[in-house]
Amino acid sequence: MNKIDFQILSEFSETVRESTLKRLKIVPAGKENFRINEKSMSFSDIAKHLIDCDRELINIKITKCKSKCLGTHKSKIIKNRNEYEKLIIELTKLQSKRKKFILALKNGFFNKKVSVESIAGQKMEDIGLLLYKMLDHEAHHRGQISILLKFVL
Repeated sequence: MNKIDFQILSEFSETVRESTLKRLKIVPAGKENFRINEKSMSFSDIAKHLIDCDRELINIKITKCKSKCLGTHKSKIIKNRNEYEKLIIELTKLQSKRKKFILALKNGFFNKKVSVESIAGQKMEDIGLLLYKMLDHEAHHRGQISILLKFVL
């Protein structure tokens, strides 16, 4: 990849997360487990999935691999609002950790290859490309959250 402005990339990462958090925070109490149908993900499922994906990404310099991190329906069923708030707090903490991870990539890790497992199989991929895919991935789920909100607000 050509010259990367890691500060701008880290700020974009923060902007993506802020937008996701903004939507998750307005989910009405009692609707955290709402899903359009039995096979779709709920607000809490999506939040847990994003947490899992962030943890995998942040640890990739240590693990040298990213496993298949599929979001599934009913993976995180919330019993009360406090549990849901903990997911939001964790996503907020990971936002800061992800920023530090991105800024640290300028020290030569951005173009390092890691093993990535996906639906298509396993392959080697640049950490930088994986990061861009993860940010796009969160934007996809933010769209899901926006659609779900139309049903509960």
